[in-house]
Amino acid sequence: MYTKSDFLSANELKQVFSVTGYFYSTGKVKCRKHLNIKLKTSKKKKPDLMVVMMNPGSSKPLNDTPASYNKETPAKPDPTQYKIMRFMLQSNYEYARVLNLSDLIQATSSKFYKSISKKSKDNNHSIFHPTRTKELKDLFEKNIPTLIAWGVNDDLQPLIDLSYKYITTNSNFFFGYKKEGALDRYLHPQTRDSGVYARWLNEVLASYQIKKSQQS
Repeated sequence: MYTKSDFLSANELKQVFSVTGYFYSTGKVKCRKHLNIKLKTSKKKKPDLMVVMMNPGSSKPLNDTPASYNKETPAKPDPTQYKIMRFMLQSNYEYARVLNLSDLIQATSSKFYKSISKKSKDNNHSIFHPTRTKELKDLFEKNIPTLIAWGVNDDLQPLIDLSYKYITTNSNFFFGYKKEGALDRYLHPQTRDSGVYARWLNEVLASYQIKKSQQS
């Protein structure tokens, strides 16, 4: 079992990993298409881990100016991404690509949920929407381990409906901290754990090890 004291600090992680993202805007709405988290020592050209989460939260370019949009640019890490980094270190992954159920940058979950249409076809802010097939194909690395961590709120279901079949069809190794009794609900890294800081990471590591043993 890992505890908070076992982990590298955020400052230490920033020395080990580089974080870049592709940011864009639609009118006044800021979005992020994808995020790459990579060991600074890695020479890999493609991800060896896919991660799918809810939405970019409070994500922004490291230098948040108009010139940083519509291209790959250094990004400011957040607490969620630090947990992904810690999982990578424990599992020996070098290069993770993060996609989200939605590209919308919104740190307040309640406001984000209101942006989701109950009709899946109306949620084209999702990279998994049928109109964005080419973008998704370019970004989703098939048949590598995929960590699912998009949350368990019922309001997410229209977006989960867009993504779950694609992921489970195109990844032969998907895992995460699944909600008990659920088919497609996986807890988000920032889930409230009543002070048990490492619960999410430990549950994900356990799920990963089970899946890995099934593959061998």
